[in-house]
Amino acid sequence: MKLIIGKPVARSNPKNVYVLTITHMHGDADAYSESTRSTSDPYSGIVSLCDLIKVIEDFGSDCQFFYSSEYREEVLKQAGFSDEFINNITDYMEGDCTNDGNTMAMFDGYDLVYFDADGVEHEVTVEQ
Repeated sequence: MKLIIGKPVARSNPKNVYVLTITHMHGDADAYSESTRSTSDPYSGIVSLCDLIKVIEDFGSDCQFFYSSEYREEVLKQAGFSDEFINNITDYMEGDCTNDGNTMAMFDGYDLVYFDADGVEHEVTVEQ
């Protein structure tokens, strides 16, 4: 057997963009999935990356947050989030595959990186 190394695989990384990868836990860790969001400005938008990270950190382990839309709306209002934010937060959540999506999968963590003008990836640390 002979192994032949071919041409390098060209990868084109994004440039000047933040990429947030959210890990979702379904059921009692029966399944995991990931979703990715990217933006050049993490501070703007109806649901900014910074606000989304705050929600993940503050409510990610609160089961009731994912099971009850009324509870979720109440705690987000108490935390000072706008109605527009509250109405759009589920765009960043996933239905729990263990119960046909009747509730939302929990946030199990996230990874945030930044790609600079040359497409070089950098880790990003979040400070509150």
